[in-house]
Amino acid sequence: MLLLAIGHLQSTWRMYTLGKEGETTIGRVVQVDKTTDSEGDCCVYYSTIEYMVNGRALQLRSRTPAYEVGREVEIIYLPGNPGSHAINRPSGLWQGHAWQFLFYFGAGLFMAVTKILQWRRGQPLFNE
Repeated sequence: MLLLAIGHLQSTWRMYTLGKEGETTIGRVVQVDKTTDSEGDCCVYYSTIEYMVNGRALQLRSRTPAYEVGREVEIIYLPGNPGSHAINRPSGLWQGHAWQFLFYFGAGLFMAVTKILQWRRGQPLFNE
């Protein structure tokens, strides 16, 4: 759990940096792929979005709700690294990542404290 929290912290920081230092442009959905998830259930959508930065065409592939081909989407990117990008969602870039980090960190902390208490009571740490 703590490793997941660390991974989410990195992702949260990336999204925070994009929100603080990023510039926006308009991209267009050029392709939508519908696939199954890891359990074989329908449907997971991946949109391919093309956008331009300084005359250079770039693409972003994102697991998104089913966008229709041709839809315009606001993209946020870092000026020094236009390949570091995300869809600029109205709900914000980093808030969802921050909540996930707090959840995983809290769950990992809870599990660690539980194991420490079991150890101090002389109880086995893992069931056999």
